[in-house]
Amino acid sequence: NIGQQGEFITSAGPEYLRPMCEVACWPMLATLSVVLESYDTPQVVDQCLQGFQHCIRIAGHFQLDNEREAFVSSLAKFTYLTTLKEMRQKHIDCTKALLSVGLSAGNTLGSSWRHVLQCVSQLERLQLISTRARSDAEYFGAESGAARQRAVGGFLAPYVAAASFPGVPGAVEVVSKRRVGTGTSVILSVGLEELQTEQVNSETIANQIDVTSIERIFQQSDRLSPAAIV
Repeated sequence: NIGQQGEFITSAGPEYLRPMCEVACWPMLATLSVVLESYDTPQVVDQCLQGFQHCIRIAGHFQLDNEREAFVSSLAKFTYLTTLKEMRQKHIDCTKALLSVGLSAGNTLGSSWRHVLQCVSQLERLQLISTRARSDAEYFGAESGAARQRAVGGFLAPYVAAASFPGVPGAVEVVSKRRVGTGTSVILSVGLEELQTEQVNSETIANQIDVTSIERIFQQSDRLSPAAIV
């Protein structure tokens, strides 16, 4: 705006968009994250997810690596796939949005691809639980035979060894070896309640996440540029 005449300078090129994004992205990330964390209303969640996806594409297009990584990692955290918390509808929607980012912005994701691939890995793990399939640990062996699939309180628990506590009905400690975070393998002490939560999450994933959406990520990998693959 120049003076008080209400005149504006317009630009037909994108050269001003990059510095604008560098300035505006952090307040936008904070706003989208707080709103998405605070509200479960479908309309609000949808608007927030659209904002995340647009910001990721813009940051990727202008090679704003730190900004892109911040948006993708934040979106990945909202999926709840690496936690033992119950997944609500908005977390399922976040998972779908992250898969969509992998399909539509694959050539500009760079190192942020690891969040998408970790999402795929966790989805496959939950699908194993929902279908009562055997885990990889059972096929390839595990230390001291601890990783076995067992029925615990009526639920099948891949990757776990369970031990009941005498005198405490239904009290079970589950030692689970699983991959969390950025691919770190850790030993978790998990209770029956958390185990049941995983079972519920796995059934929710099986009902709402289409397997073909995961397969398309690998099927369309031939469309990625050499830089994106490396």
